[in-house]
Amino acid sequence: MTNVGSAAAAAQASIGNVVLGSTFAILQSAGAGGAGIAVVNTVVGATATAVAVGATAPGLVKAVREGREGGQHGEEVEDVLPEEEAPHGSGDNTALEGKL
Repeated sequence: MTNVGSAAAAAQASIGNVVLGSTFAILQSAGAGGAGIAVVNTVVGATATAVAVGATAPGLVKAVREGREGGQHGEEVEDVLPEEEAPHGSGDNTALEGKL
């Protein structure tokens, strides 16, 4: 059953014979719930992935640059205890009592 005034009918009328495997044939198949739906889903998924990577990349590049330049995220963390109070492999944790 074809809608005479539909966009698909107008497109098909303008291109003449539809070639097997063409974009129009795949989209028409997908619209009808046929095998073309797998192709359309793959293309949509790949496009969404590409957009997500493209949107994330600038933030990752910025974070890496800040880490290399000693920026906000790359600053060294101060020790919890001063050097003279920190136990050095003695197994004695009494210096930690009351400080954590």
